[in-house]
Amino acid sequence: STDAPEPPAGDSGGGFGGGNFSLNSTTVTGVQVGATLGNLSTLTLSDGRMFEEGDDGADVALISATYADNNELAVGSSVTVGDSDVEVVGIVDSSASSISDIYLPLATAQTLADMEGQITSIYVQASDSSQVTSVSETLTQALPEATISTDQTLAESVTGSLSSASSLVGSLGLWLSIAVLVVAFGLAVLFTVS
Repeated sequence: STDAPEPPAGDSGGGFGGGNFSLNSTTVTGVQVGATLGNLSTLTLSDGRMFEEGDDGADVALISATYADNNELAVGSSVTVGDSDVEVVGIVDSSASSISDIYLPLATAQTLADMEGQITSIYVQASDSSQVTSVSETLTQALPEATISTDQTLAESVTGSLSSASSLVGSLGLWLSIAVLVVAFGLAVLFTVS
């Protein structure tokens, strides 16, 4: 509870003056226990243990080191996900710039999210790099509603984004130069008149 002043009668309180709010965002990812690809493959264990075969469907979690530090959690602590408490069995870190705060066994995550039998991502690895296109095409045919991303499509996306950013900087530079010239001309006229 806060001691914020009450808005005047008839005021909807929708302005930003003196607002008091909090933003809390926690990312939770369900992972297949024992999987060698995907989210867990980039993580390193800093304390505790990774998931074990018996953990699928259990109320256990791995948490990121950052999340653990920010929330003063350790191995053996409980963390609330949805309406359930799960036990922290491991703390993980990654060199990747973006990792989830909490990892749950897939069956546990599906149950807590009321999404039994549903998934949002599948990781596939071709046995040979020359087969990536063939595997991608086969997956596209088998799963027409799915978005299939390969290293090549991700690289093309990044290249396109970098090209767009370069074009934007070039355009911005041109307009900024014109604006500086106009201001300089305006100042010269102002000083000449006075």
